[in-house]
Amino acid sequence: MKIIEGTFVSAEDIITELRRIRECLDVLLTRETAKSGSVVWASQATLARRYDTSKSTICRLLAEAVSSGHVRMIRPHGSVRKYHVAEFDAFMVSISIASCKSI
Repeated sequence: MKIIEGTFVSAEDIITELRRIRECLDVLLTRETAKSGSVVWASQATLARRYDTSKSTICRLLAEAVSSGHVRMIRPHGSVRKYHVAEFDAFMVSISIASCKSI
C-alpha cells in the first residue's frame, strides 16, 4: 500500500481562487467591450467557430442564455439572429465556473 504525502488544497480554497479568476475575466471582458467602442453581435455560426464547437451545441447554449436573460438577441431587418458576444462570453465563463463548483 502506498502512502501519499504532500500538501492538499481544500475545496473552499479552490472555490475562492475560481472566484478571483472569474473577477479577473469579468474585468477583461469589460475592458474588451469598452475598447471596441460598440456592441459586437455575432450569428450562431460565428459563435460556433469562435468556440470551436458544433452549431447544435451553440444553439442549445444560446437558447439557455437568452431564456435566462443573460444574453440579448436581435434580428435586424428580419434577417439572421445575432447575439451579444461579450454577454455570451460572460455566460460561458459563468457556466464553466458553475460546473466546477458541482464537482
